[in-house]
Amino acid sequence: MDKTNKDHTLTISTRNLNGEFIPAEGHIKIYKLKAPNHVLRPRPWNAPDYQVIPSEEFKTKFPHEAYSNEQNSTYWKKGKLVFESAFDTEKSKEISLRNIKRWDSGQYIILLESKDKFGQTVKDETRTTLFSDRDKTLADQKLFRISTNKDQYSAGDVVELTLASAAEDVTVTVSVEKDQDIINTYIVKLNNKKKTLSILVNKEDIGGFAIHYSYAFNNSFSGSSLKINVPYPKSDLEIETSTFRNKLQPGTDETWSFKIKGPKGEKVTAEILASMYDMSLDQFKPHSWNFNPIQKPRYNPRYGLNARQSFGVGGFRVHNQQNNTPKENHKNTGEISNILIINKHLNHNHNTRPNKIDWKFGHKEVN
Repeated sequence: MDKTNKDHTLTISTRNLNGEFIPAEGHIKIYKLKAPNHVLRPRPWNAPDYQVIPSEEFKTKFPHEAYSNEQNSTYWKKGKLVFESAFDTEKSKEISLRNIKRWDSGQYIILLESKDKFGQTVKDETRTTLFSDRDKTLADQKLFRISTNKDQYSAGDVVELTLASAAEDVTVTVSVEKDQDIINTYIVKLNNKKKTLSILVNKEDIGGFAIHYSYAFNNSFSGSSLKINVPYPKSDLEIETSTFRNKLQPGTDETWSFKIKGPKGEKVTAEILASMYDMSLDQFKPHSWNFNPIQKPRYNPRYGLNARQSFGVGGFRVHNQQNNTPKENHKNTGEISNILIINKHLNHNHNTRPNKIDWKFGHKEVN
């Protein structure tokens, strides 16, 4: 919900299992959820079932890691009660929230409680996010958010790309890809604030283009792409059949008339390609008519981002030379050893430097 809007209402629907309206009375409460008091990076692994390190020690050694699941708002506890009201759906199904401009931005939980005709308690809950474009930073200590000012654009419009972070010293790389090429790259530094980039949409951008972004925070990497939607101007023709008969006699002549209109109902000059087939054959094999000679492709980015080699946590690869088994016998240690063999082929002439050094890395499992 945008808290800069004046009117916000909640709609309550009370129905039975058959979907029929049943009047009900009850109470509704809205709480602000308790977010972490500092920025956390995404968990590289799932939270353990049993914690070995005490919470305070963990937070001291790993201040930007989640101890359990506190980075997930699903597990946030209820905080301050900001709104409470009774309701009776027989009289009204809507509740006005009045002025919420003073509410803090962030996530809220809405709790509803009522009773059915048997006296059994019925509860329901939902969550919502309160925001404002006037906020100077991200609420609830969120690490990063990227957004645009519109869902689609036309030639001549300007894409307002907003980057926001509640963390300090976050550097975001933003690249604009058009016509399968990177045309511009921005380096944006965020320090617990928002910044906006303006990108002009040209007539050559019809079909769309892409924006790539990436950043690193406390040894974690994140990056993705946004597709900017620039639809083609509406140019579809409207075809109206003036003469139509659903039954024809064999051997008779028929005249078919059509009216062709432009996208705004105006008269246009057009050509028609008509085709007929025996629909009774659809009983044996269905047929369909598909003719679209005007292609309107949507933009597919050429480039992508990943950091598996530098920030991956799901697996790793060891690169070794082949046929490098060490000749020397080693003691049984029960460990895996990396053995470095240096063969120096030296010239006995003291006035010259070694003419060859071979470096070989062995990987051996010792039984």
